[in-house]
Amino acid sequence: MITLENVINEDQMHKLFEAWAYCDHFDKSTEFMLQYMQDKAEIDLDTSLQFLQEYGPNREQWYSENINWLEKYN
Repeated sequence: MITLENVINEDQMHKLFEAWAYCDHFDKSTEFMLQYMQDKAEIDLDTSLQFLQEYGPNREQWYSENINWLEKYN
């Protein structure tokens, strides 16, 4: 089985969490979010979906470690 650790790097992982947070905060559609994740992290749709499945439970941890993520969008 191919794991995301073999496909994406740490910077891409951060970009994916941030894109997800951005879309949640600004109430974007799922379709928009998936495309935004692909564009930001330069990955394909399958990788975006795999990220959501595997790392969904890690969202709260990412938020607690990156509490100021929204500042760059203001």
